[in-house]
Amino acid sequence: MLDYKKSIKQAGVSIIKILPMFIGIIFLVGIFETFVTPKMLAYLFNGNYFHDTLSALLSGSITIGQVVLGCIISFALLKKSVTIFAMTLFFLSFTTIGIIQIPLEVEVLGKKFTIIQNLLAILFIILSAFIITFLMGIL
Repeated sequence: MLDYKKSIKQAGVSIIKILPMFIGIIFLVGIFETFVTPKMLAYLFNGNYFHDTLSALLSGSITIGQVVLGCIISFALLKKSVTIFAMTLFFLSFTTIGIIQIPLEVEVLGKKFTIIQNLLAILFIILSAFIITFLMGIL
């Protein structure tokens, strides 16, 4: 039989542990909403597939983060009229590629593996963004 009191206690401890992260996410979204203007986003993501691809891949790769934070930022991008294509590229590169981590990956996994892994990630991110954009257009 399940011990409900123990489960409730574990759930409460888990909530307390993740509470600082959620407060930080709310804080970051607030900063994003305050300081990132539509004009800035229009410059970064102008609707041109080539320009948006480079902008989203670079900005997402530099600002690597967790999936939860990526979802929140991506939703904020959509609210600011960024295209689904650019948002998808940003989200996938944000959660997959990490320019900051490349020196560690080279040290641990080797230079050749790191280069191949990141190039394949970029290729599949672009392919995924096109597929998701296409499917969203159908729906």
